[in-house]
Amino acid sequence: MGVASNGQPCVQAAVACMRKGEQACCKGRNVDWPTLLPSPPPSLRRCTQVGCGADELIDLLMRCVLDPGDAIIDCPPTFTMYAFDADVNDARVVTVPRVDGFRVNVPAVKAAVEKHKPKIVFVTSPNNPDGSMMPDEEVRRGRGSSL
Repeated sequence: MGVASNGQPCVQAAVACMRKGEQACCKGRNVDWPTLLPSPPPSLRRCTQVGCGADELIDLLMRCVLDPGDAIIDCPPTFTMYAFDADVNDARVVTVPRVDGFRVNVPAVKAAVEKHKPKIVFVTSPNNPDGSMMPDEEVRRGRGSSL
């Protein structure tokens, strides 16, 4: 288990944040890498959180990052929890549908980022429920932009 910057174990901090229903208590928290895992690259040491499945982590991420009215980008068909948790957290969902073969429409996602200035962009690979993977070239194109 990692430890938040104030010395509180990160699981306790996350649970306290969710119980209080206050987004502000999560913002700005630096979480150290869990000591139970092998040493990660330095870039990952302060951005790890644990949870009971993806649903909980998606909700926690939104509670910690979003303010009411902020936008996320969702690329359906995909895991429905992104849109569900955005609604729970009073965020706007900007939908950028996938194209033939369940491929992410990278140009449309880039345009949506420029227009809506989302705080979170959900691009899932492999995608749920179909298992499709983003080709490496598309990942590189997305990484080379404001995504």
